[in-house]
Amino acid sequence: MLKTILEKYVIKHKLTDFYVEEIPVITPKIEGKYCVFWLEKKDQTTFNAIKIISRNIKIPIKLIGYAGLKDRHAITKQLCSVPVGFASKLKLFSHKDIKIFILGGSEEPVFLGQLKGNYFKIIVRNILHLPEKRDSFINYYGEQRFGNYNHLIGRALIQKNFSEAVRLIQQKNSITSQKLTDFLEKYPGQFVNTLQKIPKNELLILVNAYQSYVWNQCVNDWIKKNKPTIESTFPLVGFGTELSSQQNSIVQLIFDKDNINIQSFVIREIPVISLIGGERKILAYASKIKLSKLEPDEEFQGKNKFTIEFILEPGCYATEYMRQLF
Repeated sequence: MLKTILEKYVIKHKLTDFYVEEIPVITPKIEGKYCVFWLEKKDQTTFNAIKIISRNIKIPIKLIGYAGLKDRHAITKQLCSVPVGFASKLKLFSHKDIKIFILGGSEEPVFLGQLKGNYFKIIVRNILHLPEKRDSFINYYGEQRFGNYNHLIGRALIQKNFSEAVRLIQQKNSITSQKLTDFLEKYPGQFVNTLQKIPKNELLILVNAYQSYVWNQCVNDWIKKNKPTIESTFPLVGFGTELSSQQNSIVQLIFDKDNINIQSFVIREIPVISLIGGERKILAYASKIKLSKLEPDEEFQGKNKFTIEFILEPGCYATEYMRQLF
């Protein structure tokens, strides 16, 4: 089990210590072109869960809609959809780590970003005192964004070092890495074709991870000289980004070290993973925060635990809120 140590505070000690549930935009109806359902999972990434469903009910992965990606090391509940013709098979789906709860129909599929926010309920262990309640925090991308070499693979892709990207993916020891190894044995040296065997959304996660890494590093430097407000943003750098002189001086330090530039985010060899860029708020806010009373921690002798509940906007990371809370 993954553990996140926050100084002496511990979260994710047990799988049941971390719960997240989407707050959906869609209100399911009785009928529709798409079957809308809750996907509740444990110890599975969203991608893995979707692959399992795809194999089980024999539906192409691209036809399974979802609003967001949820952590593996947690119990998570998220809204998904499939074309209504697969509903009867979905009702028969069974898996030890995945539960399906059919809600109804919709005329539109669930798509990425289509949620109001996420509700979290987290048990915090190994503490002596409750932290002070706070709502604002720096909107850093959380550690799970970069796990398992993701940002390093993304950097290799943006550097056009495709052989290095394949090598790092092979180190993941996953079903995907084995597929790449098998393909390279048949077609040695064809690294771009090898990478194109990976679904587009999974490749995008990798280049987005590097983009997120750059944002975190830049904002960490920016706040040393600036005080963020509710309106403050910093660019998510891509090929369409225009930078102020101050922003450019910060970004360029990372680009020089990594031997890339703005135009590196155009990846002509695999165009679907080129990144145009955008903006991200520097401050994020938690709402409806509730802290329980302290109680003895059965896992850490002589220490206490408590439960915290809160809601975050889409794209904000509970692990970052927790880290900055302490």
